[in-house]
Amino acid sequence: MMIYFIITSATLVPAIVSELFSMAGGLVLIGIMTSLLPVPAAMILQGIAQTFSNGSQVWLYRYDIK
Repeated sequence: MMIYFIITSATLVPAIVSELFSMAGGLVLIGIMTSLLPVPAAMILQGIAQTFSNGSQVWLYRYDIK
């Protein structure tokens, strides 16, 4: 149960990196998750997180997308 809290908390670091530099958030996240989880599980979770992240950005900027 503690591993889920650590992973959830660790997503804050890539979010800040991604917001500041507009890149490398997913790379940092996969690095953190592969150190805590088996690689297949980390890849699936990273894909889900990235999908929701990109989807939320599209939703927020939907009126600016041409």
